[in-house]
Amino acid sequence: MSCLEVKEFLSQHNFEFKEYNIIEDRNAFEEMWLISGQKAAPVTTVNDSVIVGFKKDMLSEALELNIF
Repeated sequence: MSCLEVKEFLSQHNFEFKEYNIIEDRNAFEEMWLISGQKAAPVTTVNDSVIVGFKKDMLSEALELNIF
């Protein structure tokens, strides 16, 4: 569910993103695990920020959005 929330949030704010299917792509899973230390999605990277799960406040801050 939260993967869809992240994609919807990014789309609503006109941010392009690249989606990886960690179930079908073992390399994508391993990269996600190395970056985040997590084995669950979503993991979003923005510049040097790594955001695990759908955390609107952290995404907004990383994307420099003023929505709060």
